[in-house]
Amino acid sequence: MFKAVIFDMDGVIADSEPIHVQAEKDLFRPYGVELSDEELQRFMGFGIEPMLQKLVKTYNVPVQSDALYARHKVVLLERMKNGLQPVPGATDLVLSLHAGNVPLGLATSCFREMALLVIRKFGIETCFKVVITVEDIAKSKPDPEIFLKAAERLGFAPGECLAIEDSANGVRAAKAAGMACIGFRNEHCGLQDIGGADAVVDDLRKIDDAMLRSFGFMPDTGASTKISNG
Repeated sequence: MFKAVIFDMDGVIADSEPIHVQAEKDLFRPYGVELSDEELQRFMGFGIEPMLQKLVKTYNVPVQSDALYARHKVVLLERMKNGLQPVPGATDLVLSLHAGNVPLGLATSCFREMALLVIRKFGIETCFKVVITVEDIAKSKPDPEIFLKAAERLGFAPGECLAIEDSANGVRAAKAAGMACIGFRNEHCGLQDIGGADAVVDDLRKIDDAMLRSFGFMPDTGASTKISNG
């Protein structure tokens, strides 16, 4: 039975993928590199720093990837502060699970400062018992490390956790960790191959009591969990 839920952030809680894509295009354009949406979508869930390293090498960009990373962080934080919106249904889902005493974790490939900015902006920071970011791991998704660490810090075995992911890399990471996974098909994330998830939804508001019961979900406290569809 599942006792805890672990959320991805970009594309699941925050509708941030278009912001990432545009920021990355703007970052490489001065070097004569025009990145396509399709190319950048392949890196979703992968982690910003390793993505930049790979792109710098692929296009032989004459700059150190760590310098690009520092610049990129500043741009992303500014754009997230000013233009970010939650994915429809995301905050209601988080708040409903939290109200039902379901332990929640966040496992995101972004950096901690951004993760905290997002969950504070949406008023859900106190809902998460643990927040695992790229600074906490050695290997990015699709490696399962981030989910294994989130489960460990929540105090549950991986098989007792349910992950919610929107990217192919994220779904592969969750399944490799031994977790059940709900794949969310976000229209802004391109044609992500999330068919390896145990269930796929195109609207987070479809994750309701009935769906959770179908996973054998049982909060550790035994409390009733009423999922709002608002």
